[in-house]
Amino acid sequence: MKTTVKNGQQALAQMLSLTNKGPTYFVTLDILEPGDGVIETPLWPKEALEYYTAWNLGKEVDPKSPLRKESRGGDQGDYRVAINDKIENVVDCLTKFPYSKRAFITIPNFGNLKHDQTSGMKCMREIQFIRTPGDPNLHCAVHMRAQAVSIFPKNYHFLVSLFKEVCDRLEVGMGFVHYHANIVVGERED
Repeated sequence: MKTTVKNGQQALAQMLSLTNKGPTYFVTLDILEPGDGVIETPLWPKEALEYYTAWNLGKEVDPKSPLRKESRGGDQGDYRVAINDKIENVVDCLTKFPYSKRAFITIPNFGNLKHDQTSGMKCMREIQFIRTPGDPNLHCAVHMRAQAVSIFPKNYHFLVSLFKEVCDRLEVGMGFVHYHANIVVGERED
């Protein structure tokens, strides 16, 4: 199934609708207006979204903050390893080669990962940044191994913030977000 939605709020509503019918495979959402990435829910008030995004972007945060909760993603939602080097690599790549197809950020950093190593089974797998001649905007595509709808607001806020940082550093506009999740479920499962 492929659907186009205008923003993250509509994407969340679409995911909730789809998962009411059971697991959904190969969901693609083209989000035309990424906005500020804030989708507040009871699990994800704005302060929690900002905390987790700062955490995953390698910024200084209190690791013992009450905002940190296992129900908000745990180790599977920890994308920090070498994230600043990865962002720098994408910016360098697109500065030197504006239309490169090698502008990727991969999230997992483990070779030969076993299926039962839960902390290494990151939901977000990779983000590709895409420019085409004649288009002043940068676009991105994210590939999710799985997306629990309850965790989508965190992943989306992180993605939009990371996307904005890359665009700001390249001095280009933000285009669409192509969000592909292999499996969409209502709640987290192993």
